[in-house]
Order: sequence, then structure tokens, then C-alpha cells
Amino acid sequence: MSRLLEEMTTVNWWLSVVVVGVAINLVSGPIGRLLSRLFSALSSKWRNRTDRKRSEEARLLQELIENPAKIEGERDRAMRRLVAGVLVLMVALALLSFEISDAFNYMMDRKSWVFLEHGTPRGFIGAILIVASVGEASSAIGILDRVLRARKALGHLLQMPEPSRLAKLFRSND
Repeated sequence: MSRLLEEMTTVNWWLSVVVVGVAINLVSGPIGRLLSRLFSALSSKWRNRTDRKRSEEARLLQELIENPAKIEGERDRAMRRLVAGVLVLMVALALLSFEISDAFNYMMDRKSWVFLEHGTPRGFIGAILIVASVGEASSAIGILDRVLRARKALGHLLQMPEPSRLAKLFRSND
């Protein structure tokens, strides 16, 4: 600590502080302008992308309102995506449970934890599948939201949908 205080009292220390301060001041102007332009471009791209998504969503909603027969098809598509997401999630959880089971068995055999450092492909694939299932669910929720908004615009929100052919078949056997 005393050596640092001695060093701070020398002329070389103060000259280097001034030189570094001037250099930082000279460099900060162009870097600031560059960062400003970069963030401005990024912001405008983000805004354009958001505007495109909104206009595409409005177009799809208008298409559903103009053609109500498509509403049930969209609902069915959303349900298929939800089911696919749940199935992918089940496979992912199975893979992860196998991975956890192997790690637990390895630990119970009083072997080192080195096994866990390397892992197996099951854990990695399971994690990727979880992300995929969340993507499927998110997409399905977006489709269902569009379907509900179209039904609301048409005044069909409180009406039950037409029963499927399978439901009609079971009712006719009663």
C-alpha cells in the first residue's frame, strides 16, 4: 500500500494519468457515435420486424373473420401443435429421468462425480427437446389467441363449436 502511495506522488504517474485521460476522451467520441448508429439501426430493424409481424397477424385475423370455416381448422391445427409439444416434452422428460437415474446410480456406487462432468447425449437432447416443446406450445397459444379473437369478432365466442364427426357417431349410438 505504501508503495502505491509513493508511486502516486511521482510526476510519471500524473503524466500517465493525463495521457490516458486524453486518449480516452479522444476515442470515446467516435466510439459513442458508432454505438449510437449501431443501436439505432438495431432498433429500426426490430421495429420493422415487429410491424411486419403485427400486419401479418392482422391479415391472418381478417382472413379468419372473412372465412369463418377456417376458424375450426386453425383451432385443430393449434391442438395438434399442443399435442405435439406435450409428446416432445414427455420424451424429453423421459430422457432426462434416465440421465438423472444413471447419475444417481453412479453416485450410489460411491464412484466419483467425474461422470457428471461429461454427461451423456441424453441430457443434452432432453434439454433441446424441452426448448422445442415450449416453442410448439407458444405457437399453439398464438394460434388459439387468433382463433378466439376471430370468434369474438364474429360474435361466436359463447357458442359451442359444431361437434366433430366422431362425437356425432358416438351420440347416434346412444
